[in-house]
Amino acid sequence: IYIVGHNNKMDAREYQLNLIKTYVLCNFYRSITIDDVARNVNMNRTSFCRFFKHNIGMSFVNYLNEYRISKACELLKKSDLNISQVCYKTGFNDIPYFGSEITGTEWLGYIGICSDFQSSEYIFLIP
Repeated sequence: IYIVGHNNKMDAREYQLNLIKTYVLCNFYRSITIDDVARNVNMNRTSFCRFFKHNIGMSFVNYLNEYRISKACELLKKSDLNISQVCYKTGFNDIPYFGSEITGTEWLGYIGICSDFQSSEYIFLIP
């Protein structure tokens, strides 16, 4: 598999990780299940969870929640949306749970790392 602008070949592991990250990038605001993502990369649930944890270092659910929180930070800083609107726009469908995720991660710390999260390995943009 070749990526535009790159001269090197991507191995199967990298390809699957990029598929997963792209799926999250394009669907984070929807309800996403582990089974949906596993099916997208042609794995069963158990294999997917093991593969993801081994390669990313956290569970898929934690990864998805961190990604959604980073998007929520971005919206809260750059838009006039209120907290409940941001909750629903970022895939959290339960305002109390969203509040607990935000406060459970020390809100002020998250505002500071929003930009760090965007530039980290968590986000994959197709060139």
